[in-house]
Amino acid sequence: MSIFIPKIISGQMADIKEGCLPLKVNFTSTTASSYYWDFNDGTFATEQNPSHIFTKAGTFKVSIKDTPTGGIKGEVTIKVYELPVLTITGDTLEGCTPLAVNFNVQIQANPAITTSEYKWTFGDGSATNAKSPKYTYKKVGDFDVAVGIKTNFEGCDVTKINPEYVHVHGVNAKFDIITVSECVAPYIYDFKNTTTVEEGNVYSWDFGNGNKSAIYEGGSQNYTQSGEYKISLQVTNKNGCKDTLIQTLSAGKPAIKLALKRDSVCLDERIVVNNTSSGAKFVWTFDATASIPNSILRNPQWHYKTPGLKVVRLKIGNDNACIADTSFMIFVEPLPNAAFTFSPMIGCKNPLEITVIADDKSHKEYYWQNSSIQGSAIDKVIITDPRRDSLYMHYRDTVFLKLMVKSVIGCTNESVDTAYHQIPDAYFLTTKTSGCVPLTIDFQDASYSHVPIKSIKWIFGDGQTMVQSNVDKISHTYTKVGEYYAKSIIENMDGCIDTSAGLIIRVGDFIAPKITIDKSEICLGDTVNINFQNTEAVIDGYHILTDDGRFDQCWTKKQARHTFLHSPGTYPVTAQIDYNGCITEQTHGTPITVKGAKANIGYMINCGDPLNVMFNSKSIGADHVQWEILDSMLIDTSFQYRFDSTSDYTIKLWAINTHDNCPADTTTQEVFVRQIKADFALPDEVCDTDAIQLDGSRSQDVNADCSKGYLWKYSYSRPIETVQPKRTTFIPAGDQSIQLIVEDVNGCRDTIERKVKSFGIYPKIETDKLEFCVPFNLKINNLSKSDAPISKWTWSTGETTEHLQKTITKEFAKMTIFLKLEDVKGCKDSVALTFTGYKPYSDVYVKPDATVCLGGDFQFIATDYVDKGSKLSFNWNFGDGNTNTLQNPTHTYTKPGIFTVTTAFEEISSGCKDTTYTNVKVVNPPKAIFTSTQDNQAVICHPKIIEFTNYSQVDGEVIYLWELGKNTSLLKDPSAAFPKGTHKVSLIVNSVYGCADTLTKTYTLVGPEGKIKKDKTRLCTNEKLTLELTNPVDVHQYTWQFGDGTNYNNINPLVKTFELDTSIHYLPIELILKSEQNGCDLIVRDSIIFDHVVANFDIIDTTLCYGLVELVSHSTGASSYQWSFADGSQQTGATIQHIFANVGIHPIQLIAIGTNQNCKDTITKEYDLPVETDKVLYPNIFTPNGDGENDLFTAVVPDQYKNKMKVKTLKIFNRWGHLVSETPVWDGKINGDDAPAEVYAYYIEVEFDNCRTYSKKGNITLIR
Repeated sequence: MSIFIPKIISGQMADIKEGCLPLKVNFTSTTASSYYWDFNDGTFATEQNPSHIFTKAGTFKVSIKDTPTGGIKGEVTIKVYELPVLTITGDTLEGCTPLAVNFNVQIQANPAITTSEYKWTFGDGSATNAKSPKYTYKKVGDFDVAVGIKTNFEGCDVTKINPEYVHVHGVNAKFDIITVSECVAPYIYDFKNTTTVEEGNVYSWDFGNGNKSAIYEGGSQNYTQSGEYKISLQVTNKNGCKDTLIQTLSAGKPAIKLALKRDSVCLDERIVVNNTSSGAKFVWTFDATASIPNSILRNPQWHYKTPGLKVVRLKIGNDNACIADTSFMIFVEPLPNAAFTFSPMIGCKNPLEITVIADDKSHKEYYWQNSSIQGSAIDKVIITDPRRDSLYMHYRDTVFLKLMVKSVIGCTNESVDTAYHQIPDAYFLTTKTSGCVPLTIDFQDASYSHVPIKSIKWIFGDGQTMVQSNVDKISHTYTKVGEYYAKSIIENMDGCIDTSAGLIIRVGDFIAPKITIDKSEICLGDTVNINFQNTEAVIDGYHILTDDGRFDQCWTKKQARHTFLHSPGTYPVTAQIDYNGCITEQTHGTPITVKGAKANIGYMINCGDPLNVMFNSKSIGADHVQWEILDSMLIDTSFQYRFDSTSDYTIKLWAINTHDNCPADTTTQEVFVRQIKADFALPDEVCDTDAIQLDGSRSQDVNADCSKGYLWKYSYSRPIETVQPKRTTFIPAGDQSIQLIVEDVNGCRDTIERKVKSFGIYPKIETDKLEFCVPFNLKINNLSKSDAPISKWTWSTGETTEHLQKTITKEFAKMTIFLKLEDVKGCKDSVALTFTGYKPYSDVYVKPDATVCLGGDFQFIATDYVDKGSKLSFNWNFGDGNTNTLQNPTHTYTKPGIFTVTTAFEEISSGCKDTTYTNVKVVNPPKAIFTSTQDNQAVICHPKIIEFTNYSQVDGEVIYLWELGKNTSLLKDPSAAFPKGTHKVSLIVNSVYGCADTLTKTYTLVGPEGKIKKDKTRLCTNEKLTLELTNPVDVHQYTWQFGDGTNYNNINPLVKTFELDTSIHYLPIELILKSEQNGCDLIVRDSIIFDHVVANFDIIDTTLCYGLVELVSHSTGASSYQWSFADGSQQTGATIQHIFANVGIHPIQLIAIGTNQNCKDTITKEYDLPVETDKVLYPNIFTPNGDGENDLFTAVVPDQYKNKMKVKTLKIFNRWGHLVSETPVWDGKINGDDAPAEVYAYYIEVEFDNCRTYSKKGNITLIR
């Protein structure tokens, strides 16, 4: 809404300058002393500050004067607009629920009026601000649809109501189930139909027990079996609309419906149960080998860790007091036996076929060697050995055999074993591979085969072969010099063949060696050169033997050098020639004499006195020696030397032969002087559970190397030798001993032995039972023994007594109690017992729910515990000071709040107790409170959209039901449109916990009423219209307003003739009704349609066709046309053609007729037909010389007629009368040749638009 801020304009003010009918404007003057207001609508006022209601639309210049004839002292312009006219449309206005309707509103308003907001109500309390909403009706009824708009001007906001605009048919099926007998068969229930009774309804019951019914009441039904039943009621009304309500009835104890995929499973296989039982609460119990001990899920999942027959227990609770239980067994299959045997274990064939046989032949499926193809319990495995050269050493190839088996129920297991694939390996040995001819060689077979060798074929390489059976040795003589390639081929008893690697046999002959020696007498350390003189090319090698085999040379060279270093003496020289292994040896006539002395040191250490070392000279050829030990020089051949301490010493010796005139020889020797000693510490007394650290690092001069050095020997265990001096051991109870033996670098040993006494504790405890429920008195007897007296008992429960007696109050599933023992020697040990705990339990259910309204009853249901052969006793505390000892009590609370219900129960046989806690809630009943946008309004003018705001006081979840006149709504804050009259609006607040409250208010909408009655809906130009106000109620005055600016007050009936421009085809009609009693106005709207018919036409002279004219109507508002001519003829149509035969003036009349056949208009025009003139020209000369001008001969017409004219015939004749051309155009040629220049005769016929034909004969002169 726009707000006009008044301002002074020429001495006057208006509070509103724009608005809609009827517009009330307050004027204020501040300048004049006398007042004359001219409102420019035919009315005036003389007050200083008048108020004026403008009752017709328009722009009004309001002026103020001192007197009616005085000058204007001020003006203000007031713009008054027609109220916007709203038209509601919907695409589907009738149908069955749910009915979706797309709504739209068309607004007819002055362009200055803009819409800023829409408010739709759909008659069921729902509302929206969308411009074109889509709404789905989910309830049955006839619904008023209203839309209101908010505009930019005061008084232009309007509301449109279409009463009972949408018609939704349907039916709401409802019924209640009343329990008569529920826990003992037969189970009896009454079915009460609460569907609203309507004429034509058809009912169809299905009670789920095989019984059906088509009557209204369901009646009583018996159910002989417990379980769930689907109860359905379908209601069909007379409009064909249907609704079905299905409720589930749980009869008797919950119906147990369990489905296992299978009752035999594999180890660790996940078990899934499909529980479709009718209960609402579930308690599953599994055994201790299951992955979970229990579950409260409907469909738990678990698996077992050990095989065997397992028991599963299930208790099911329902909403009623009936409880069902069951148990079933599951067999957990152990892993299937996948062991197998096979043959052969070793094979040589390639491919090798191995027969595999499963030990257990009862399995469903067998898969060998990772194959995805199913085999059998007895099968074949084919092994292909890799291809190898025949010379390859055939090592044993490992073949892994694998079997995967699947049992009948699908359990799998696998096993692996090993076979071997080995081709026989041919191999032989010889006594020699070379020698002198003739050469005899022994061949010894050394082949390998896993089965006996059947035959050997010997190939000697000299053209000779031999095959032997059961003989593995043979001799062969080579009689010629040469090199021969020998090999063997073997075949074993399995038919497998292999060829050995070849061996080269070299056969040679004797060649005498020839050598020279440069020196035959030398001192020790001198070098001798020896040369071979042989020239034979077949020699393979040269060898010299001397210096006791120490001579070193390259066997391929004839020259050799050697230095004699070992010892003096006389050494013969032997030369050898090698030819294919045939060695020719010859000793030289002159030996080599080596003079001088060789120094050698000998010494010995006495392990009994290791510092005193015995030395002696082992020198060769010496007649004088000299020793250097530390700083001492000695010349004795043998002597003893005492060292002051252990260490590493270097001894030096010189040896001299004083007769040979050779230099002295020198040598040194490292001597390791040690004093070995074993030592370690060990307590006199130890505990057999203590880890004793043995430490031999106190030992002296130990040579700890190469996995030895410290040898420990125990009286209670095998000896252990190690390089490490430290070792940990546990010493068993009793008298024990430990030895340490150590050795030095010279091999001297030392031993030490320690004695020790080890004390032991032998723990043992026992009790009478290992399964308890909490609380219980635990007694454990201590039967432990020990070598030394026990001084301390410590239990894991905190007690320090020898025996344990304790009350266990803390719950447990598994509990392990330890006893730690300690004797007077400080020795410790421990022992443990593991107990299994159980606990009685009870599941508590509350009916009807855990929350009720104040004054409602709770029924408490507790399940019993009988797993251990006893039952439970109960003690209830309801949290409000009241108690009960029944198993299933009922209780009513006297005040609202949240109460904790304590259920204490005790197993009667054991006294084991437990407690569960259940919260229940008692809520206050709701209090219905609401307000509306029209509260406290003295007058409510109709029609009106009223918005409701819900302020109800609620405790917990509620459902709101609004009764809005003839419609209802479940919204919290609905809106509704109301017509005139008194309407009751009720808000019913229903708590989901069973209580409700209602508040009702009454709204009265008032205002004038009346309807417009008109004698016509369409008018012709200047035709009269009679209007009448009918059924007026509370109408004080009224005004007729029309869109042509005319207004009429209080005239009934009103007869009006409209003098309008023919461009106006529609005018709105408004009847403004005013109430004197309550000040409400009502605008009743209608409209009138004008059929303006104006006749007019054009005359189009075709000019080509003489006398032919085309008549084209340009009439407006006409749908049919009637033409009349002076010759008495008539035609119809918007466009026609007519031929006038005579020259002169001809009148033409057109009657234009509108859609309304009573609306006509006539017009007459005249057509003057002139004397006909020739329109065609015919040339009499032409020059066809190709210059583009006058080259052709034919008829000629003005340019505007060229497209209308057609030459039908043109004939050309020469002067002898011969036809020389017959074409529409003549180009001056005869049969393709140029025609001679002369005069030609022609005949031509010309036609215009198929209406008239002209013909002519004449002459044409052709000039070249």
